[in-house]
Amino acid sequence: MVASSKDFSTGREEYNTSAVALGCPTHRFGSETDDFTVISAAGYFDDIFAPLIRDNLVRTGDMINITDSLKDAKIYRVTGLSPTVTIAELGGPSPGVISGYVVTYRSPTEVNVSAGVADVNNNIITLSSPVVHTMTSLVAVFDFHYIYIDASASTPTTPVILDLSDEPAYNDVLQGWYNGLDRCIGVLNADSFGNVEYFDTTIVSNVMIRNSIDHYQIAGGMNPSGGWQAPNMAPSSDFCPVQTTEILINLQNTDAAEHVLLGFAPVESGTLKPLILDSPTKWIGFDILNSNIRGACGPTRTIVIGGFDTNDNVLAAWVNEYGYSR
Repeated sequence: MVASSKDFSTGREEYNTSAVALGCPTHRFGSETDDFTVISAAGYFDDIFAPLIRDNLVRTGDMINITDSLKDAKIYRVTGLSPTVTIAELGGPSPGVISGYVVTYRSPTEVNVSAGVADVNNNIITLSSPVVHTMTSLVAVFDFHYIYIDASASTPTTPVILDLSDEPAYNDVLQGWYNGLDRCIGVLNADSFGNVEYFDTTIVSNVMIRNSIDHYQIAGGMNPSGGWQAPNMAPSSDFCPVQTTEILINLQNTDAAEHVLLGFAPVESGTLKPLILDSPTKWIGFDILNSNIRGACGPTRTIVIGGFDTNDNVLAAWVNEYGYSR
């Protein structure tokens, strides 16, 4: 099905496929080898086409045939394709892809949603320009509210944004956070008056977003024991949404004329490492210590904190920021 011949003027082989032999239509992938950046797929792409493209063995004007054997091939990133070939013809994009659709604060009743592209239940839905979304799920109670792309109401070029207090769950097949078939693109806090609380947004990556929030105190006046302790005022999970993967904690401690240690750990790993000195998220100072420390959190979004057992009874902690995946 694939033949090669030596080109002695260049010292490399030229590979061609035969549409007649394959008995299928022929599609052009672009006019230049540079059109290809990454191709990784099942079947013939891994075995034949990808290596040829990678090694510059496919020449200008070469034709590559898409056969029934490539129906399930996944194209992860291809640039510069000819208009005669669509992503749908090549098997579709990878599940879970998302770019843009970042949710930011606008007002006590509104949020901004940036332009973006997202895979929603195996359908690419594009928002071509930013929109303002007016919240509909706000009530007079502190809670998290999740922003979704409505799968049933959206079209490929006209997404419908909705908000719910219902938590999403991670969908392993679709590779994203979903409530039913609706994909979650953002989250925010609402206060006990039913207003969106102000938050600053940092884009870490297409799938990782950080929200800086009001300081929520989870511990105060604690007596450190030298090991891990649960915060004495509230669990950190009260102030972190379900898809949180990291937390920024403000920790404070004092010990007159002595060294002071502060640290926190996910409750899942804190129970396995009882000594606070094992913590990768810790600070050691002298006399007075007030530090912002960012670290990972586990599935429960619950942390344990600690300090030297000689410290005064002033160990305190606040949740200042959470990072979440989408």
